[in-house]
Amino acid sequence: MNKPSDKEKLKQRAKELIDGNRIDSSDIKKSDIKEIIKELEIYHVELEIQNQDLLKTQEKLQESKTKYKNLFEFAPIGYFIIDKKDFIVDLNLTASQFLGYNKAELLKKNFCSLLDEENCDIFYFLKKKVFAGEPKQETEITVLRKDKTPRAMKLTGKKLAEDVELMQVAAMDISEIKETESRIRKNEKEIGRLNKELRERFEEINLIYNNSPIGLAFLDNSLRYIRVNKKYTSLTGVSPEGHVGKTIYEVSPKLAEEMEPIAKEVLARDKPVSNAVVGSRSRSRPGKLMYWKEHFFPIKDVHGKTTKIIVSAEDITAQKNAQTKLEASENKYRSLFENLPDPFLYGEVVFDKKGKPADLIILEANKKFEILLGISRKKYIGQKVFESFPGLDPVWLDMFASVAKTGKPKRFKRYDKDITYKWFNIYAYSCKGNDVAAIFVDITDLIKAREAKDKLLHHEIHSLEKQKIAREFHDTVSQTLFASNLFSESIERSLGDDPRAALEKMKKIRDLTNNALLEFRKLLTEVMPQQMPRESLKEIVKSQVELLTLQSDVKVDLKIKGKQDYSDKIKQEVYKILREAINNTIKHSEADLIKIDLKLYPEELNLAISDNGKGFDIKKGYLKERYGIDIIKQRAKIINASLKIESKPEKGTKMNLVKRF
Repeated sequence: MNKPSDKEKLKQRAKELIDGNRIDSSDIKKSDIKEIIKELEIYHVELEIQNQDLLKTQEKLQESKTKYKNLFEFAPIGYFIIDKKDFIVDLNLTASQFLGYNKAELLKKNFCSLLDEENCDIFYFLKKKVFAGEPKQETEITVLRKDKTPRAMKLTGKKLAEDVELMQVAAMDISEIKETESRIRKNEKEIGRLNKELRERFEEINLIYNNSPIGLAFLDNSLRYIRVNKKYTSLTGVSPEGHVGKTIYEVSPKLAEEMEPIAKEVLARDKPVSNAVVGSRSRSRPGKLMYWKEHFFPIKDVHGKTTKIIVSAEDITAQKNAQTKLEASENKYRSLFENLPDPFLYGEVVFDKKGKPADLIILEANKKFEILLGISRKKYIGQKVFESFPGLDPVWLDMFASVAKTGKPKRFKRYDKDITYKWFNIYAYSCKGNDVAAIFVDITDLIKAREAKDKLLHHEIHSLEKQKIAREFHDTVSQTLFASNLFSESIERSLGDDPRAALEKMKKIRDLTNNALLEFRKLLTEVMPQQMPRESLKEIVKSQVELLTLQSDVKVDLKIKGKQDYSDKIKQEVYKILREAINNTIKHSEADLIKIDLKLYPEELNLAISDNGKGFDIKKGYLKERYGIDIIKQRAKIINASLKIESKPEKGTKMNLVKRF
């Protein structure tokens, strides 16, 4: 069934009113009825007109209501209608979208459920002021969207109507504004920090600029000074203020003559020029020539064109003077180097990948070295030795390589069997890296003189040994044989009278003959040449001490320290000195103990021998000991060793032999 229209409803209400207030028509005149009907018709027409106007007004109101409802619903600002208990009575689409809900989810929802405790308190104070009748109130809160993300919101609240307990709240999303404000605050803070840092840096740069040990100046493209620091005034002798606005010629004409072409080159090519050395006599130091190293750097505009020039000037007067002195000193030492009395060589040792010496590059040699080789220096300077001198003994390279590796100076004694056929004492020392320098001292004549001296010493020793052997032969073998001869003569006389006595004398003759034979063999051992065995000196001494003491009751206390071995010549002479000392002690000292202390070190050989025998007075001379001591002294000279002998009657004898290397 269709619902009745608004007109029908109105007609029904009118009928009900008439039926309730109906009048008795019997009392009304006919003329009055006509008048009433006419008035009713007029009133009806008026009502119809009024009804038409009301309908039009209603339509306009409906249109206005729809219009304002749409404005409310689709307004760019969110609107909430909230009652006194904080429940949302109504809201627009923008408000629901702002919170991430649909409208149905928010209707009848408590607004404080969207807030935390702190923001709920803020909203409470807003609501209290609004319902208390205060004018429009504003505040800022943070709400939680449906997805729990916080959003900043600005609320403007007012009472909806005087007779209605509802509050209208306009909500505007200010999250981006807040984020922007936060970024602005951060940026302002960062800008403040950067400004402070920039000021500090500027102050630092300004301090460095003004106190720089290098002169600094700014020039414009017309070569006028813009600014200079204190150090630059040392170059010109003019105060910093006296430079500003003036050309380089106005400040220092002589300096400008050297600066102008360089500055113009920088302006023309837009490229820096470095290490330009200029010399000038400054006003600050009149009469003194000063040298400066200048660098010109272009400052370009946005188009890459040089508009200014920075000039840095470093005072190199001291370096220049030092260089001049160094050159003079170098010439002096070059002259000294060339005129050294001995050959001098400077070279670099070349090592292979395994660290073994491969060659020697000759870097420098003096005139004496050139004369020594008899070959022009041009042929081997900068060349490898084994390329310039093929077949050269590698021992020379090993010698220099040992100095380069250890970095320690060394002395060598070498015979050159390849080129000069001479003996040299070589003092080599390490320079930078693998560079080695060496001085060659020709000792060929000295070696020959020593050889002649050694021959003479050997001759003297042999002469002394012959005299000693003759004396020993006379004192031992000859005397023994003489005694044996006397016994044999007496045997002939007593053979018939006393055969037993003759037999005893024959035994005595046999013993004397055996002793003479033993002494004779010992003398033969000393006379016959001996070859030095290949054992170390330590083993030789031990075996010879045992051999020399077999025939004696004298006790020998032998102590040996170190393991260093030496050349055959040294071993032979030390062995003979030791043998001579022991023989002398056994034969003449009447000692029962000999102490031998032998130290075998790379830098020193030390032989100390002492006994507890009767000794002798060295000041008064010696008798039987003389030959042996002379022989020991001569043998010590042969090996260039020091010898010290101490002895006193009844105090024994001490001997100390020291050979240093």
